[in-house]
Amino acid sequence: MTIFPKRYSHRDGYYNQNHWRKIRADVLKRDGFTCQECGYVGQEKISYKGKGNKRAMVVHHIVDRKDGGQDEPSNLLTMCMPCHNKIPGQHK
Repeated sequence: MTIFPKRYSHRDGYYNQNHWRKIRADVLKRDGFTCQECGYVGQEKISYKGKGNKRAMVVHHIVDRKDGGQDEPSNLLTMCMPCHNKIPGQHK
């Protein structure tokens, strides 16, 4: 089972760190690879290769990191990319 993409770009590189990758894996497993917004069940093998993976599963901070949100399980949930992109201010 592959949980982590080989690379996932983000402005500060935080999401490439092993710390985040472990937390992300734990949250995806906890939520059964299921979007907590729409119920879409993602694949356990997650790939960010190419721009066409519109149903990639992401782990969303309920309270954003920039607003003081922590990497605690209670502040994180699994979402599919379409649902995540509906949240105002999210990176697309």
